[in-house]
Amino acid sequence: MSYGQKSHVAICFQNSWDVVNTSSLHHIQHLEESVGLNIPPLIDESAKGIFDEGDSYGGARTVDGTLQINAKAIPLGAMLTGLMGAPTTVTSGAIYTHTFKPATSDFDQYSAGKPITYLKHLDDAGSASLFYNLNISQVEMGCANGEFMTATATFVGGSFQQIADITASYPTGKRFTWDSSSLELGGAANADFGDLNITINENIEAMHTLNNSAYPSRNKRTGKRTIEVSGTVVFDNQTEYQKFIAQTEQSFKVTFKGSTEIQSGYYDTITMDMPALRYSDFKPVAGSAGKIEVGFTASAKYLATSATAIQIDLINTQAGY
Repeated sequence: MSYGQKSHVAICFQNSWDVVNTSSLHHIQHLEESVGLNIPPLIDESAKGIFDEGDSYGGARTVDGTLQINAKAIPLGAMLTGLMGAPTTVTSGAIYTHTFKPATSDFDQYSAGKPITYLKHLDDAGSASLFYNLNISQVEMGCANGEFMTATATFVGGSFQQIADITASYPTGKRFTWDSSSLELGGAANADFGDLNITINENIEAMHTLNNSAYPSRNKRTGKRTIEVSGTVVFDNQTEYQKFIAQTEQSFKVTFKGSTEIQSGYYDTITMDMPALRYSDFKPVAGSAGKIEVGFTASAKYLATSATAIQIDLINTQAGY
């Protein structure tokens, strides 16, 4: 019998489309994962004098699913690289500061994002599943008070084969927790948020063509990139409500810092900096007894003076991705 707690997954970045890569796997300790092969039926609808369903064939194959983790600095960097592409990295001793910004061009004509190979083994005696030609279309990062920071990557695209399993080797490092976070809104510290989610969606989907294959021939964008911020905030005053009414855009910065030094004076750290955040929903209601909290939704807008809608700085001990 196989157990979920004995399963393991890893991702690796391909140098080009359709070329599997398992030489530099990033093994990732996961909470949940659902990446797998889809083979929808292609059914003959021709009339042939009977009431029964027609013959079945294998339809257009795809691979999709999600991977959720309690966020640690090194695997989080792998997820962000899959979403945004390789970061700009600055080295200081054994410390590396990786700066991520959303991509301004596709990886190549076949792949909107950096193509990914995904290894999964379910603790059985059989082969491991190897999915490749994947893109990460979306990453959601969130944290509620009293909890770990989590990150969820959504994978799309894909081809599939089976191989012998590759033994997992996990990176070191502590997970980010709610009490290591700090927020700035409009340039000032803010301690009123009860929970927070940041979702970066590249809107990438698999695309099939007449290419003598049941698998996608490319992964392409089907819409514009969106960056959504949502959560709850304590309603002590009307400051943020008035900004919603006026549709004010303001800077928003979120930082999570590890609890253990990774080099003298340095800690695992992630900072998400959005120069222009705009509320789309902010509705105070007195729904019950007790302190009023407001659920909100906002979007991070591209700011020309910053040349980005979001910048993510990640400090860890990983030399590169």
